[in-house]
Amino acid sequence: MKNSSALVLLFAPLLLAACGRQTPSAPPPTAELPAAGSPAAIHPPVPAPAAANRNEPPTANSSAVAKSRAGGDIFAALSAMHELLKEWNPVGASTGDLQAKLGPPTEASAEKWVYRFDHGKGGWEWVFGVANGTVTTVQKSSLE
Repeated sequence: MKNSSALVLLFAPLLLAACGRQTPSAPPPTAELPAAGSPAAIHPPVPAPAAANRNEPPTANSSAVAKSRAGGDIFAALSAMHELLKEWNPVGASTGDLQAKLGPPTEASAEKWVYRFDHGKGGWEWVFGVANGTVTTVQKSSLE
C-alpha cells in the first residue's frame, strides 16, 4: 500500500493536468511545452525537492541505497532511493557524495552517471548529468 500512495503522489500532477486543472507547479498557459512524443514530454526531468539547503545532509539513512544495492535487495534499494531523493537534491553535489550515498553507478561516463534499479519486470532509472565531478541534472525514467 505504501508504494501505491507514492505512485498516486507521483502521478497526481499529471492526472490533474489531463483533467484540465493546473497545479501550482504547472507552467503558465503561455509557456512552451515539449512536443508530444519527445523524450522531455514522456519523461520530464525530476523536479528538485523543496529543501532549505540543497546541500544539507538528508535526515534519512543516506547510505541505505548503497547498502541495499550491495546486498542485492533491489526493492529495498528502490524504496530507499525514492526516500533519499525526497529529502536531498543532489544537484551541486560532488560525484564522490553521490557514490557515497548510492554506491557505484550502473554506468558512468564523463557526462553522466546512471543508476538502474531493474527488478526483472520493469523498474526505474536515474540519470545524473555530471560536469567536472559535480552533479548538474537529475532525470528519472521508468523501465519497461
